[in-house]
Amino acid sequence: MLEIIRGFYLWSVLRTFLIVNCQRASSGSTVCNLCTLPDVKTNSSAIYTYLNENPRIPLYANRSVDQKYQNHIKGDCFGSKTEGNFTRAWWSISLPGLATIYKVNLLFRANITRHSGYYVFISESEVGVDNLSSLTPVYHEENSYPPEQSIIQFPAGKQGQHLYIFLNKTKPPIIDLCEVEIWGFLNHTSCTGNGTNFTEGIYNSYIPWNNVTLVCYQRSIQISNISSCSHLNKTCDIRLTEPDNITFRCSDCPDAPFNSSTTDLDTSTAQRYYFIGDNITYRCNSNHSLVSGNLTRNCLGNGTWSGQQPVCRNCPDPMYNSSTTDLDTSTRKQYYFSGENITYKCKSSHSLVSGNLNRICLGNGSWSGKQPVCRNCPDALYNSSTTDLDISTRKQYYFIGDNITYKCKSNHSLVSGNLTRTCLDNGSWDRKQPVCRNCPDAPYNSSTTDLDISTRKQYYFSGDNITYTCKSNHSLVSGNLTRTCLDNGSWDGKQPVCRSCTDSPYNSNTTDSDTAAVQHYVVDKTITLTCKRNHRLVSGNLTRVCLENGLWSGKEPVCKICTCPCQRLASQNFIKDPIVLKKRIKELKKILVVNRSKLSASIRKKTSSRDDRMSSKGIGMVLGVGVITFVLLTIVCSDLLMFLKRRPQK
Repeated sequence: MLEIIRGFYLWSVLRTFLIVNCQRASSGSTVCNLCTLPDVKTNSSAIYTYLNENPRIPLYANRSVDQKYQNHIKGDCFGSKTEGNFTRAWWSISLPGLATIYKVNLLFRANITRHSGYYVFISESEVGVDNLSSLTPVYHEENSYPPEQSIIQFPAGKQGQHLYIFLNKTKPPIIDLCEVEIWGFLNHTSCTGNGTNFTEGIYNSYIPWNNVTLVCYQRSIQISNISSCSHLNKTCDIRLTEPDNITFRCSDCPDAPFNSSTTDLDTSTAQRYYFIGDNITYRCNSNHSLVSGNLTRNCLGNGTWSGQQPVCRNCPDPMYNSSTTDLDTSTRKQYYFSGENITYKCKSSHSLVSGNLNRICLGNGSWSGKQPVCRNCPDALYNSSTTDLDISTRKQYYFIGDNITYKCKSNHSLVSGNLTRTCLDNGSWDRKQPVCRNCPDAPYNSSTTDLDISTRKQYYFSGDNITYTCKSNHSLVSGNLTRTCLDNGSWDGKQPVCRSCTDSPYNSNTTDSDTAAVQHYVVDKTITLTCKRNHRLVSGNLTRVCLENGLWSGKEPVCKICTCPCQRLASQNFIKDPIVLKKRIKELKKILVVNRSKLSASIRKKTSSRDDRMSSKGIGMVLGVGVITFVLLTIVCSDLLMFLKRRPQK
C-alpha cells in the first residue's frame, strides 16, 4: 500500500513537471479564451434584476462570459443583489476539464467601485463556497478604490478547472462583473479554430476603461510598452489617458542588478525576460578586477538569482598634498589594481608628521594606511609694529625642533605670549605669539579737562601714571583724575568726566537774577531768581542747583504780570498813574488825621463832674461785686447739676 501511495505521489510530481515544461515548449502554439468553450458552467450568489426594464433584465452569472461588457443596464454583465441581509457575494465558473491557465482578465462595471477586497481562487477540483477558506487565493484586491480591470498572469502556468471570485465584508458585498476571460488551453486538447498566438493571447491585452491593475502571480512584472511601472514586483496600477493595448510579461527572475560604471553585461546573455535555468554573464570594465560577487548567475526556481552581484574595482589615484608631498614616479600608474603599491616622499625641507609614505591597493578598491602629511612650520606670526624678529633665528624653512626668537621694540614690554618658540611635530609653533605693549595716550575731553604736563610722555609703559585736572569752574562727576598703565597695554580706571552748568535760562522780561552771571557754574552752585514787580510765579523754580550731569535742578521759572478780572477793572476807579497815586495818598493822609479834641472821651471830661463821695463809691463797689458773684454762682451751680445727673447710680 505504501508503495502505491509513493508511486502516485511521484506520478503527480512528474505530471506537474511535464505540464509546466510542455507549456513552455509550446509558447509558440495557440491559446484560447477558455470561457468561450462549450460545456462551461457558471454559478453565483443571488442576482440583481432590473425591474424597471420591459421585459425585466436579470443579471445572470453567464452574462459575464458572453463577450459583452459595455452596458450593465442592458444586461451585458453579471450583478449580485444589492439589498438584503447578507455578508458575501460570489461568482464561479467550471471549465470542461483540467486546464493550464496563463492569464485571467477581469472586467468590472465602468465607473462603479463596489468590488474592493475581492479574492480570486483557482482549484483543480470543485470546492463549496463555504470551504473556499481552505484554498490559497491567487489574488486579493486590497485597493480601497480598485480599477475597473485586473489582469493576472501566471508565467509558469496555473493548473485548474474551477475559478471563484469571492467578496465578503460588513457592508453589503456587491459584485458587478461584466466580463471574464481565462486564457490557456485544456491539458488534453488544443485550441483550434478560435485559438490565437500565445504571445498575442497572453502578453497583449486591451484596456477599454483606462484604469487597470497588472498582476504577476509569484513573479515580477516586465512591461515593454509602458514605462510607469517597470521593474515593480508582482502588481502595478496603471491609469491610461484613453483606451489602448498594452503588452506586459511576467518573468521568473527580474533584471539582475549590476554597477554599469565598473561592470559590463555580456550582451549575448542579455534578455528581456528571464526564466528558470537562464544564465546571465558579466565582465569587469577595462582596468577593473572582480573583488566580490559572481560574474555568472543563474535564474533559480524561487525567482531569484544565484550568487551575488559582481563588484569590480580599481583603486583611484590616492589623495596627497602636492604642495608638501611628491609621488614616486616609479610607482605611478594610470590604473591601480588589488595588491599594487604606491610610494610618496616629503618635499625638501618637509618631514612626515602623519600617514604613510607607502600604501597598497586593497581588494575593496581603497588604499591601505592613510594619506601622508608632510610639514614644515610656517613663519611664526608676530606684530611687527610692536615686536622684532631676532634675525639670528630667521630661516626660509623651519623644521621640527627649530627655535625662533623675538624681542619687543623700544619703549615696549612683553605683556603676554613667549619671545622664544619651537617648531612642533604637527607643523605648528609651541606656546603663543608674543604681545608687546605700550599704553596709548589716555583719552580725555580737553574742553573740560586738562592733562597735568608733569605726567605727559611720548610712550607710557606698565606702571606709569598720568594725571588730569578739571578746568576752572568745573568739577569731577565720574572717572579718575589719576590713571595707571597696565600690563595689557590699557589704562586702569575710567576716563575723567568734568562738568559745569551754563547760565540757567530765564526770561529777563519777567524775571530777575539775584546771582552774578558767569560763563560756567560749578557743580552744586545755587542761583536765585525773582519775579519782576507786578509779576507772580506761575510754574518752575526760583531756586536752582547745578547738577553733576551739567543740568540745572527743577524747571525754568515762568513769571507773569499780575492782572485783575476785567469786570472789576471796569467798575472801579483805579489810579494807574504813580504820580497821581502819590498825591492822592497825601490828600487821604490829611483827611484821615484824628482830631482828639472832638473824641467822646474828651467831651465827657469837659461836660461831667467828678463824684468823690464814699457812698457813691461804696454802692458802686457793692453792685459790682454782687453782679460778679451772681455770675460765678450761676456757672458753678449749673456745672454741679450736670455732674450730679451724670453720676452713676449705686
